[in-house]
Amino acid sequence: LTKLSAYICGHVVETIPVTSSYGINELKEDLKEMYRKTGVKDTSMVFLISDSHIVEERFLVFVNDLLASGVIPNLFSNEEYDTIFSSLRKPAKDAGIPDSREAMMEFFINRVRCAMHVVLCFSPVGDVLRVRARKFPALINCTSIDMFHEWPKDALVSVAQHFLKDLELGEQGTKDNIAHHMAEVHTSVGTASLEYYDAEKRHNYTTPKSFLELIDFYKTLLEEKRTEMLELIARYETGLTTLKKTNEDVRSLQLDL
Repeated sequence: LTKLSAYICGHVVETIPVTSSYGINELKEDLKEMYRKTGVKDTSMVFLISDSHIVEERFLVFVNDLLASGVIPNLFSNEEYDTIFSSLRKPAKDAGIPDSREAMMEFFINRVRCAMHVVLCFSPVGDVLRVRARKFPALINCTSIDMFHEWPKDALVSVAQHFLKDLELGEQGTKDNIAHHMAEVHTSVGTASLEYYDAEKRHNYTTPKSFLELIDFYKTLLEEKRTEMLELIARYETGLTTLKKTNEDVRSLQLDL
């Protein structure tokens, strides 16, 4: 949804690469580039961060500062700031900003804050978000929280039908039945989760992402089983061919004898 909204608004989407070698230094370099694009080039941008992007909890220190004030301490060196301010002198002059370091800094940060939109996609499952909110209050205090509720059954069926439309499953009625069954399974798990909470006082969340993972699992399992079946058919046909050839050889030997 974030990427769709960004595309509609003409914003560039930036994320954090999820690799084992990505660390604090790489994050700082990426943030520098984002600040230059938004603060100097005035590029409208969406900085999308999900749970999987937080490879280290220290990443949230930078995110917290970004959300709270836009000023990340020691992100740029004095020489880098001088280069940035030099690039901003003309637009700053046009905006009536004094040519002082403090005024230029405020002008630069304001441009970043206006052009960069930070979107956090965090799951409420478990205690991780609760702990992060206590450690980094800007995650809650400086954001607008959108809670996405469960999809209605009709929406689940429609989504399943969309992802199953390219599969070879025979008649359309078969695809529709599978889509309805997937929706029923997903909703039944949600009902069972409520009963589980009543009995054990522990949450089990079923989210739209869980439903999409269910569809992906079905498609993957279907492909695996079809591959296994084709291999068995090939072995069966090879065996039949071998038996047929053996029978022909036996008949030939009998005639010779």
